[in-house]
Amino acid sequence: LDRRITRDLEEALVHIVRNAVDHGIETPEARAAMGKPHAGMLRIAAVAAGGRVRLTITDDGAGIEPADVVEAAVKAGRIERSRAAALGRDEALRLLFLPGLSTRGEVTEVSGRGIGLDAVAAAVTHAGGFATIDSHAGRGTSVVVEVPIARRGEEVVVVRAGAMRLALPSSAVARVDRLRRDDVVERDGRTLAPLGGRLVPFAPLAHLLGEEPAPVQLLLQGVHAGVALAVAVDAVERSEEVLLWPGGRALAGNPLFDGIALLASGEPVGVLSPQVLAQGGNGRRLVAAASAARARRLRVLLVDDSLVTREMERRLLEDAGFDVTTAADGQEGFAALAEKRFDCLVTDVEMPGVDGYALTKQVRAVPALAQLPVVVVSTHDRPEERLKGLEAGADAYLAKQGLNAAELVGLVRRLAGA
Repeated sequence: LDRRITRDLEEALVHIVRNAVDHGIETPEARAAMGKPHAGMLRIAAVAAGGRVRLTITDDGAGIEPADVVEAAVKAGRIERSRAAALGRDEALRLLFLPGLSTRGEVTEVSGRGIGLDAVAAAVTHAGGFATIDSHAGRGTSVVVEVPIARRGEEVVVVRAGAMRLALPSSAVARVDRLRRDDVVERDGRTLAPLGGRLVPFAPLAHLLGEEPAPVQLLLQGVHAGVALAVAVDAVERSEEVLLWPGGRALAGNPLFDGIALLASGEPVGVLSPQVLAQGGNGRRLVAAASAARARRLRVLLVDDSLVTREMERRLLEDAGFDVTTAADGQEGFAALAEKRFDCLVTDVEMPGVDGYALTKQVRAVPALAQLPVVVVSTHDRPEERLKGLEAGADAYLAKQGLNAAELVGLVRRLAGA
């Protein structure tokens, strides 16, 4: 299975398993009363056929009553009661993939920090596959995820605008011309450049993103959906094939970007939307989109008592576009959490005073911080240490030895943007 696909599906599959353990399998007492074995059964199977892989996650738990799903959908305003009455069993269960739908009202410690089945379906669809669910009350639930074994990425042009590295789909670029700053014309709220004897509206990317443009820029031109596109950048670095994934909370509601690409170097970059850039004449919309791009940097709290490690990880995360605050120990880190909202916490384990495990437990004990993603980075890679970190409430555990920059950045982005 393509590692890029497994990376995209990781959180989705973990959530399905969490749901099975937390919502599906009953207590030993309840199972005994129903004539079931005391121990619940959770089976994960994978079968390859015809260039695709089918993953099946099955439990023998309480199952789901389709009527309960329909009622929850009606109460959530997802479907009208008159239409709900005509739904068949399979159609009713498919409602579980709608955003914000649950047949349980409480949030639990096991799965309460996960993602919804709507996000599971979105991740699977993004990987080029589909998900289905089958369930029988009292007998259990089965979730099937089918995805291609491999998927070809999309070719992008990697560009620079000021200090920022970005990407644009190669399909939207037909030619590149030099553009002198003195040749640029501002008229009626639009930025124009003289090309071929006429003034062409374009998106001045560095200026829009609050960066200082180079004296001589490059004007990328092309066509998207039949509409002319032009964007000025400081440099064109290269073309490469990448895998795109949605930006999640980091890019939510920001039309300037279509998603995020992980470059071969391991650096994640924003992928510009050809559709928005093709409306280069609409200066107001571009300015609004660019303002949102500047305002939506994910905020990460990095806690490590080693100055060298702290600075190395800080630079790594900042180069990836995160807004990073650092702390030298757990006590200082917890104080920072009380003063500012963060999207993710990355913490060392072995620190004087309040160590990483204690800090994670403190975070989970505060209702306002209970949903904060926590990544533990430790010098130890023993299974018992990993288990200790997860039991403390961490969402992920990474070993410092051989730490992969792309892995850390990708993990933080997935957790913070989910």
